[in-house]
Amino acid sequence: MRHIINPKIEEILHELHQDEVFFVTPEMSVHEAGRKLTAAKVTGMPVIENNRIVGVITEQVFLRKVLMERLDQDETKVADVMVSKDAVVKILPRNTARTALEIMETHHIRHLPVIDDAGVVKGFLSQRSLVEALDRLEESYLAAQQSALDRTT
Repeated sequence: MRHIINPKIEEILHELHQDEVFFVTPEMSVHEAGRKLTAAKVTGMPVIENNRIVGVITEQVFLRKVLMERLDQDETKVADVMVSKDAVVKILPRNTARTALEIMETHHIRHLPVIDDAGVVKGFLSQRSLVEALDRLEESYLAAQQSALDRTT
């Protein structure tokens, strides 16, 4: 579905109420990281060290690297299986939702860290949450447009 609005990522984060960014650390066991993903009800998280992103861990990582390779979940560290920061595609808060969706499509990814100019993680978007936020913002926009039309007639 093509959206008629194209808000900035910072507006999307506000709509998603992402005041707090859930994250894991490289030294955590993958078992602990999996529990954190499950508790937060998300499919991926940034891996943060010293307030900077060093990688990403997702359900796909668990499936492909941990389960399929039968790694010990208590002994294996997040750093051993995460997508490293050099391979992580990021977006700035001032970029637009359409740009985020294009990046996800181009790179065949479903998660996108939002990083400010100083390199601090401001949010973590899943493709699903991005589209859901866009849908809600668009509904509000259309309702406001309809209300304005109703007042002029």
